[in-house]
This record gives sequence, C-alpha cells and structure tokens, in this order.
Amino acid sequence: MEDDESLASVPTLNSILDSMAFTRDLGVLVEAVDRGECTSKVPFKPELERLGGIVAGHIYMTAADVAFWLAIATRLGADHSAVTTYLTTSFLQSARQEPVWCTARILRLGRRQAYGVAECHNASGTLFTPHRDIRPLSRQRGQRTVEQARLPAVVTG
Repeated sequence: MEDDESLASVPTLNSILDSMAFTRDLGVLVEAVDRGECTSKVPFKPELERLGGIVAGHIYMTAADVAFWLAIATRLGADHSAVTTYLTTSFLQSARQEPVWCTARILRLGRRQAYGVAECHNASGTLFTPHRDIRPLSRQRGQRTVEQARLPAVVTG
C-alpha cells in the first residue's frame, strides 16, 4: 500500500458503524475518506430535533467525535483504539430539517496523541459547528508503558 493511501475504506468503516447501536440508530454513514480525513453524514430524522425545530446539539458533537475517530482509522487502521479526552464545540448555526455532514481531519498524529479538527456543515457547506479533538493513542501489543520501562525487573524464585 502506498504511503499516501488510506488504511480504512468507506465500506469497512460503514460496516463498523453499522455494528454499533449508537451510530446505527443515528444512521451515521461514511461518505468519503482520504488519508487522515473522513466525511460522514447523519441523515435528518424528526426525533433528532429539539424545541424550535433545530437539530439537537449532541448530534453535532457525536458526528464530530465519530468522524475524527474514523479519520484516525484512515491512518492507523480500522482496529485502532483511541478515546476522546478533549472535544470542544462552538455552535454557530443550527441545522433545520436537513442532514448534517461532518468532515474531520488530523492535524498532527504523534506517537502518543492525535490532534484534529472537525466541521459539521450542510450539503452546501454552511458551517454549523467547528470542533477540536485530542485523543491519546493506545499502545501497540508488546510495548511497555513509561512506568514499566523505568522499573527494574523483578526476579521471582
């Protein structure tokens, strides 16, 4: 595989989303991936509305969280494990009876953390919510933690 190719395909990521109740119930679908980027869509459903006929705020946050997780998968593979430790959201405008797309992009992928941004928008690109996301990356099998590396080996008889 070329260095600039994604490690996770749209069908693979959609299969993962379909296997999880919270994304399946929302109807989240991956529409496009590139290395370090993912665009997903949450279709409009009346049950996603809050008072005033606008899409509820947690939908944007979930869309951003999922899109960034999948953007990391395009770099580390679909079986990686990275949980959100920091997610900021600014609510600029509301979606009204329309799908919400979210495009996430990795800004920096270090050995220990991933930093990125996501933007929720409509089909014409109107920005609803920008997000910043930070995630610690899980260790690969066989790697030792810093604490384990500092401790002397204990010999037992």
